[in-house]
Amino acid sequence: GVCAEREGPVESDRRGGGYGVNEERYDSEDGEVSDSGADDGGVVYGSARHTAAYNVLMQFTDGDGDDDEVCESGEVSGSEGEAQWGSTAPSCYMTSQQADNALTIDDHYTITDPYTQQDEGESGEGGASWKGRKKQKKNKKKNKTKVRGEGKSGSESESESEREAQHQRRKQRERGAEEDKWPQDNRGLPRLEDSIWNQRFQALMDMPDSATKFTKLAYLAHDFQHTAEVYGKIIISEQELPIALKTVPPVNYGGVAGGSKFKAAGILFKYAVDVRLSKNLWMYGGAKCNDALAMKAAAHELRSLERIIASGTAHHENIAVPLSTLVHYRGYRLTAIAVLPISSKTIVYGSSDACKTVHADYPAFNRRFNRVFDRLNLQSHRVSSRNGKAKMVVSGPGDIEGHWGSDGRLYLLDFARVYPPAFYRNAQIQSAFPLGTSRAIFYNLLRPEFVGSYTDANGEHVPLCSDAFSGFLASDPKSYSHNKEVVTATLKMTTQVIPNFASLIASWCAR
Repeated sequence: GVCAEREGPVESDRRGGGYGVNEERYDSEDGEVSDSGADDGGVVYGSARHTAAYNVLMQFTDGDGDDDEVCESGEVSGSEGEAQWGSTAPSCYMTSQQADNALTIDDHYTITDPYTQQDEGESGEGGASWKGRKKQKKNKKKNKTKVRGEGKSGSESESESEREAQHQRRKQRERGAEEDKWPQDNRGLPRLEDSIWNQRFQALMDMPDSATKFTKLAYLAHDFQHTAEVYGKIIISEQELPIALKTVPPVNYGGVAGGSKFKAAGILFKYAVDVRLSKNLWMYGGAKCNDALAMKAAAHELRSLERIIASGTAHHENIAVPLSTLVHYRGYRLTAIAVLPISSKTIVYGSSDACKTVHADYPAFNRRFNRVFDRLNLQSHRVSSRNGKAKMVVSGPGDIEGHWGSDGRLYLLDFARVYPPAFYRNAQIQSAFPLGTSRAIFYNLLRPEFVGSYTDANGEHVPLCSDAFSGFLASDPKSYSHNKEVVTATLKMTTQVIPNFASLIASWCAR
């Protein structure tokens, strides 16, 4: 800091009888610490820059209202008296933060210290006080504004209307900020397990963008990937062993899609395999098991997570996402996610049980989550729980999960179906691109780049619905229009975008 706090007089063995605060001090030229056993007038310099600047910046007053000057000899001279640093303490002491806030430099580099000025309304021989001068400038500005307002012309009236519009927009933003105010946590939840991976990742994501931040993120990602691969290979290698003999036993984390789940080293592992929903129905394969399609859905989850992070909206809305990766070994694929401080009781948005229950519990949180999906050009829609008791409006897929963690953060996860499915029932599309059966809505999804830039025939951006063609959309009165928009988008992709791109490649090759 520029100067330390005053501790009072010291004993006579301290040089000059000044106000000593530290036996060590920084040398006035190079900033090195020297054990001189004394300090200069109670000032401990934090750096050579502060040392060199101190005699220029600091000014003291002797009570007469004038700006006193510091002489080269260390004397403080005023209009009514003089004082030696060694015998009389300066009349003000402040911390380094106060000094940074207090010192102001005008165009002529004249340094003033507001802390030494007199109270408002008082003035010494040097003129009005700092607060008084500030008030005079404010009144002068008001008078100028008042004079300009007399005899308004047409252009001035327009300027006034623009200012009024800006004022209304500012009030609207303030209302929005008030509406988005973080609610008070009265849930009474215990502190849940939080992995060191998540703690470090969230701390780095909260840092301002810099080379240091991204270097540390790269190191963290490398360590996380390595740890996930080590334990992932063990889990896959021991797949056929009895549970009692497994090094990493399975855990019950709920959820419908995905196979067995495992937890090791603060990482949750999930098999990307097809799951039987009923006797003759599989999650992805339909009539028969198809693990390849389940692996494709796992790739969609990581891709969607990357797009959400890249958009920057989640970070702007104070929404955290998990550290995640994929592990491939012996023909299997595992999704590895850092353990988060969440549970079935922390979900506040979306659904964690295939829409048996749908949450949109906090309006302030709902608006934050919706803005993340709006940035991705996704359509808000109504999703009802399967028991029909609740109908909630969400902007992403109905089975997205938004949690209010026990650490106070908002978390967004389960991104496998963030983007809308490609339409599969059109004969023209099926002839060129066989998109499978009705189960294809869970793995044949439109590309993020296409959805984000999609425009209709008039060139206007049209948001697309993540739950198109699914039962999650059945209760929405606008379900037909939402489905039609996705049909139109799929036709544009298959009849215009892809053929045009193929022609462009052919023209490049012909050169």
